[in-house]
Amino acid sequence: MTSQLYVYYKIAADDGPALLPQLRQMQAVLAQQGVETSLMRRQDDSAQQAIQTWMEVYRGITDKQAFLRQLQQALHEHGLETLSGARHMEWFVPLEA
Repeated sequence: MTSQLYVYYKIAADDGPALLPQLRQMQAVLAQQGVETSLMRRQDDSAQQAIQTWMEVYRGITDKQAFLRQLQQALHEHGLETLSGARHMEWFVPLEA
């Protein structure tokens, strides 16, 4: 069974333009490992708000611990380990019929 990881955190909106390319590059590296990735912003947050909630999504994870190691390494390599807010992680699996 595969898992999905949702990682959300708050950022200063002014940091967004510099942060977005770094996140996309990091996710492109992780996608090469066979994980589907996406980036999202809370719908209720307007582009003009000072603080926004962003979310990284990772789908198709078969080994949680191995992926967490890969994610931590990717965060380090792309200079993202010190994002301004706490990173909250939530794991989900598909409901069985």
